[in-house]
Amino acid sequence: MGIILLMMFGIFIFGVVVYAFNYYWPSPSSGSRVQHSDNHPGITKNGKDIICPKCKSPYCVFYYEERALTMDRYKTKTRIHPLNPFKPLVEEKIRVIPGQRFTVMRYICTKCGKIFD
Repeated sequence: MGIILLMMFGIFIFGVVVYAFNYYWPSPSSGSRVQHSDNHPGITKNGKDIICPKCKSPYCVFYYEERALTMDRYKTKTRIHPLNPFKPLVEEKIRVIPGQRFTVMRYICTKCGKIFD
Protein backbone atom coordinates (compact mmCIF):
# COMPACT_ATOMS: atom_id res chain seq x y z
CA MET A 1 0.00 0.00 0.00
CA GLY A 2 2.81 2.38 0.89
CA ILE A 3 4.63 1.73 -2.39
CA ILE A 4 1.54 2.61 -4.42
CA LEU A 5 1.08 5.89 -2.52
CA LEU A 6 4.74 6.70 -3.00
CA MET A 7 4.46 6.04 -6.76
CA MET A 8 1.32 8.21 -7.03
CA PHE A 9 3.07 11.02 -5.15
CA GLY A 10 6.08 10.73 -7.51
CA ILE A 11 3.84 10.91 -10.59
CA PHE A 12 2.09 13.96 -9.13
CA ILE A 13 5.40 15.75 -8.51
CA PHE A 14 6.58 14.84 -12.02
CA GLY A 15 3.37 16.31 -13.50
CA VAL A 16 3.81 19.55 -11.55
CA VAL A 17 7.42 19.89 -12.74
CA VAL A 18 6.43 19.27 -16.38
CA TYR A 19 3.60 21.81 -16.14
CA ALA A 20 5.93 24.43 -14.64
CA PHE A 21 8.55 23.78 -17.30
CA ASN A 22 5.99 24.19 -20.11
CA TYR A 23 4.60 27.34 -18.48
CA TYR A 24 7.95 29.13 -18.25
CA TRP A 25 9.56 27.76 -21.44
CA PRO A 26 6.79 27.11 -23.98
CA SER A 27 7.42 25.27 -27.23
CA PRO A 28 7.38 27.24 -30.52
CA SER A 29 4.17 25.52 -31.66
CA SER A 30 2.18 26.59 -28.58
CA GLY A 31 1.99 30.20 -29.79
CA SER A 32 2.19 31.68 -26.30
CA ARG A 33 5.26 33.72 -27.16
CA VAL A 34 3.67 36.22 -29.53
CA GLN A 35 6.07 39.12 -29.71
CA HIS A 36 9.52 38.94 -31.23
CA SER A 37 12.22 39.11 -28.56
CA ASP A 38 15.94 38.43 -28.20
CA ASN A 39 15.37 34.88 -26.96
CA HIS A 40 13.05 33.77 -29.76
CA PRO A 41 13.42 30.24 -31.16
CA GLY A 42 13.95 31.38 -34.75
CA ILE A 43 17.07 31.53 -36.88
CA THR A 44 19.34 34.40 -37.87
CA LYS A 45 21.11 35.37 -41.09
CA ASN A 46 24.07 37.79 -40.97
CA GLY A 47 23.10 38.83 -37.44
CA LYS A 48 19.50 39.68 -38.41
CA ASP A 49 16.50 37.61 -37.38
CA ILE A 50 14.57 35.75 -40.07
CA ILE A 51 10.91 36.82 -39.90
CA CYS A 52 8.10 35.58 -42.16
CA PRO A 53 7.01 38.37 -44.57
CA LYS A 54 3.40 37.16 -44.54
CA CYS A 55 2.51 36.64 -40.86
CA LYS A 56 5.54 38.36 -39.19
CA SER A 57 6.27 35.22 -37.19
CA PRO A 58 9.84 34.41 -36.04
CA TYR A 59 9.16 30.66 -36.21
CA CYS A 60 10.98 29.82 -39.44
CA VAL A 61 13.10 26.79 -40.36
CA PHE A 62 15.41 25.89 -43.24
CA TYR A 63 13.84 24.49 -46.43
CA TYR A 64 16.06 22.80 -49.02
CA GLU A 65 14.96 22.69 -52.63
CA GLU A 66 16.64 20.85 -55.50
CA ARG A 67 16.79 22.57 -58.89
CA ALA A 68 18.04 21.34 -62.25
CA LEU A 69 20.93 23.17 -63.89
CA THR A 70 20.84 21.06 -67.05
CA MET A 71 18.10 18.73 -68.16
CA ASP A 72 18.48 14.96 -68.44
CA ARG A 73 19.34 13.65 -71.90
CA TYR A 74 17.43 10.69 -73.29
CA LYS A 75 18.04 8.28 -76.12
CA THR A 76 14.90 7.19 -77.96
CA LYS A 77 14.43 4.01 -79.87
CA THR A 78 11.39 3.56 -82.16
CA ARG A 79 10.20 0.13 -83.17
CA ILE A 80 7.11 -1.58 -84.56
CA HIS A 81 4.97 -3.53 -82.14
CA PRO A 82 6.04 -7.19 -82.57
CA LEU A 83 2.59 -8.78 -82.13
CA ASN A 84 0.52 -6.23 -84.01
CA PRO A 85 2.33 -4.47 -86.88
CA PHE A 86 -0.69 -2.20 -87.56
CA LYS A 87 -0.47 -0.65 -84.10
CA PRO A 88 1.26 2.74 -83.85
CA LEU A 89 4.99 2.81 -83.32
CA VAL A 90 6.31 2.22 -79.81
CA GLU A 91 8.98 4.55 -78.44
CA GLU A 92 11.33 3.57 -75.65
CA LYS A 93 13.12 6.31 -73.75
CA ILE A 94 16.39 5.37 -72.11
CA ARG A 95 18.02 7.86 -69.77
CA VAL A 96 21.61 8.23 -70.88
CA ILE A 97 23.19 11.20 -69.08
CA PRO A 98 21.76 12.59 -65.85
CA GLY A 99 21.45 16.35 -65.60
CA GLN A 100 23.34 18.47 -63.12
CA ARG A 101 21.39 19.53 -60.06
CA PHE A 102 22.06 21.89 -57.17
CA THR A 103 20.40 22.50 -53.83
CA VAL A 104 18.97 25.89 -52.86
CA MET A 105 18.49 26.82 -49.21
CA ARG A 106 15.30 28.75 -48.52
CA TYR A 107 13.16 29.35 -45.43
CA ILE A 108 9.67 28.11 -44.56
CA CYS A 109 7.41 29.54 -41.87
CA THR A 110 6.11 26.89 -39.48
CA LYS A 111 3.08 29.01 -38.60
CA CYS A 112 1.63 29.86 -42.04
CA GLY A 113 3.69 27.65 -44.40
CA LYS A 114 5.05 30.41 -46.66
CA ILE A 115 8.33 29.60 -48.46
CA PHE A 116 10.58 32.61 -48.93
CA ASP A 117 14.24 33.60 -49.44
